[in-house]
Amino acid sequence: MMRTYHGNVKVDVMLKFPSGTAAATFPEWVANHVGLEQILGLAGYLDPEFYEVGGHLFWDRYVAERLQEVSLSTPFGDDPVTVERYFNTINLAEFFLCAADEAVHHEELIKAFGQVLEHFWGTALRARFPERSYRFEIAPDLFKEEGLCLTFWQDRDRS
Repeated sequence: MMRTYHGNVKVDVMLKFPSGTAAATFPEWVANHVGLEQILGLAGYLDPEFYEVGGHLFWDRYVAERLQEVSLSTPFGDDPVTVERYFNTINLAEFFLCAADEAVHHEELIKAFGQVLEHFWGTALRARFPERSYRFEIAPDLFKEEGLCLTFWQDRDRS
């Protein structure tokens, strides 16, 4: 008897792909639709570098570089949680600016993308900073961003 142990993303999500190119398994789909450069780029994105500035951790290098030169404050406050939440916010659909991707108009697929990032970035944060604890939030319209967003911050109460 064969047992199946599901991964973070259920295979049936492929049925929602607007391209109509669903396959029986993710490896089969990837082998037919994704190149090596894209796989390696994605691996680096799912296991990213993190940048620390003034005790705050950020996923975006350009944000971290800019924050070295200015004060760590936001239009919403300057406490540590707000600073990290604000500067780590990613608009999930707008991330795909360079790709003409019809899938970004499917809320369920965008939510699945956010859950994937939460899983892999959470794993990366725990591996690099085992003494710290981080929290994630997936919600619409964070900090006046339109659409579904993801953010994370250090849970200083538990660290």
